[in-house]
Amino acid sequence: MRMIFLRTFVFGISLGLVACATTEDPSEGGFFDGVAGIFSGTYDQRQEEKEAKLAEEEKRHAEMQDEQKQLEAELTNVKNGLATLKTDVDVLYLKNAKLSDKISGIKGKTAKIVAEKKRLSSQANSLEKRLKSISTKIKSVRNEADSYRKKTSKLKLIPSKFSKDLALYKAEKERLEKEIADLETDVDLLEPSM
Repeated sequence: MRMIFLRTFVFGISLGLVACATTEDPSEGGFFDGVAGIFSGTYDQRQEEKEAKLAEEEKRHAEMQDEQKQLEAELTNVKNGLATLKTDVDVLYLKNAKLSDKISGIKGKTAKIVAEKKRLSSQANSLEKRLKSISTKIKSVRNEADSYRKKTSKLKLIPSKFSKDLALYKAEKERLEKEIADLETDVDLLEPSM
């Protein structure tokens, strides 16, 4: 039994030594090299390298966190700027809608003004025609008045024996002179507006 135990013990140690001999890194199972590395100082050197690498990684991690904070701040600024721009766009959209309404109102007013201008132009043309007609009538009345004046001046020359006819002619003359005076007053009133 002792023999079996001894054989098993030797076999286990041999396997352990074979396993340790496959690599130089003690963390990977190189036992002898690991023990040798501890006593020679390479283990401490590797440990310092790992710590330096870890410190470098922590520094890089801190830099990345700072960069992330900067990017988050920039993102917040961009989001705020975007919100401001959205607000500005909404305000401009409302202003545009109001201006469109004003333009529509102005177009409506312009159409009314154009229609009123046409109506007034037509009315002015009509008034101009009426004034020409009145002017023609005035000329006709003046000519007629001159004719009546001539007739009345001839009547003054008729002898008094025709006094009855003369009284009629005088009445007719006064009536005509009054009518002429009224027409001349109307003409005087109309002429300044022409």
